[in-house]
Amino acid sequence: MDPHALGKLCVERRVLTEEQLQHCLEVQRSSPAWRRLGEIMLAEGFITGVSLANLLSIQEALRGRQPRPTATRGPGTPTPPQQEDAAVEVPPTELAWFLKEAVAHGATGLVLGGGQQPVLTDGASTTLLEGPPLRDSQIYTMISEAMPSSVIQQMERDGVAEATINLIGEERTRVALYRYGGGVAVSMRVLTPARAELDDLNLPAAVRDLSRAQDGLVLITGPRGSGRTTTMTAMLRQVAATRSCHIVVLESIREIELDAEGPALVTYREIGRDSDSWRDAIRATLAADADVVAVSALDQPEAITAALGVAAADRLVLAGMPTGGAVTTVARILDTVADLRVPYAADALATCLRGVVSQRLFRSRRGNKTCVASEVLRTNAAASKLIREGMPAELPTVMRAATTSGMMCLEDSLARLVKRGVVSPTEAVEAANDRDALRRLIGATKESVRVGR
Repeated sequence: MDPHALGKLCVERRVLTEEQLQHCLEVQRSSPAWRRLGEIMLAEGFITGVSLANLLSIQEALRGRQPRPTATRGPGTPTPPQQEDAAVEVPPTELAWFLKEAVAHGATGLVLGGGQQPVLTDGASTTLLEGPPLRDSQIYTMISEAMPSSVIQQMERDGVAEATINLIGEERTRVALYRYGGGVAVSMRVLTPARAELDDLNLPAAVRDLSRAQDGLVLITGPRGSGRTTTMTAMLRQVAATRSCHIVVLESIREIELDAEGPALVTYREIGRDSDSWRDAIRATLAADADVVAVSALDQPEAITAALGVAAADRLVLAGMPTGGAVTTVARILDTVADLRVPYAADALATCLRGVVSQRLFRSRRGNKTCVASEVLRTNAAASKLIREGMPAELPTVMRAATTSGMMCLEDSLARLVKRGVVSPTEAVEAANDRDALRRLIGATKESVRVGR
């Protein structure tokens, strides 16, 4: 038997059980016309097309390593020169095959769950990938091939684990494993290359101005998948390239990568490995003499108060928050410090806050791309007064009156996208903070544009 036969490979790599292979071989023997084993595996639902393609490439690579048969040489026949076999490229894992398929469809993420078809995501929408539902055993085999054993052990122990690895080329992928319906599910997201510049992201000019702040608190907000980390990375790249300073980057899973060519010194710290908590890590940046502190996820109450303390100590804090627009973000912080009974916290926020950048991603109606809608709050005397007095709901009035200084309401950004024809009126109204205001801007009525909520 061929040592690299497809059926043998399937069993060795735990894609099929021995019983399933014997079933497929019996179907092959009993078929009136000869059928390929791979075709039968697909028809029986034991394997996916992506998995089959991967196994065939592995089979071809393994056969390429076998020594070539040599002809018998007669007496006096010169020995031919030895030739080294060409390097055989190791085939990618099946997890990488699925991710490549997702990228080919214009997606930035992928979710795999037992009993479900693969789901493509791009931060703006989800799409099912054609093919049969995946089995739990298939998913476990995939992660066993591609993921470090320590990550799998953490998932088995805690029910969830995350890691950042290279699955396809140089592109880094954030992978989350978690228990799902008794099995394992995988969520993957391709991280935007670290070379992304602010000019590449189609963000308002005020975002660049905020990255030039010497101290205070700058917040980058939006729902999951809205590109917060991409925007923060681009802002930090701007800082690192133009300012001689010490930047400390705090993340739970390392995603942000900055060049070492600029004048800045960059220190990376991971929560759970280099520090036990976000609060402790943020406070420790003062002892580390940091000039700029980047916090990827500022959502814990104690971490929020710690960030305010660092910003009040003449440091620049760039922080991501999983909140909505400027009003929601400021209200969230005020509620948090009130619950913790932090004295003078509202004054500290009014004094330290330099700005809030909020964004939403949409699938463009013009081609297979995404577009961003932004909201920008830059604190001035009027905005600081409202924050100090605990009146964040009045901030949109200040923002609309100060558009010349770079402020922008989300509704204005959405209206521009609608008028350019890249976002539908329904999508825009669904995402707006003030739906009636957006309808007025795009000349729509409630009857013409209805939304679900």
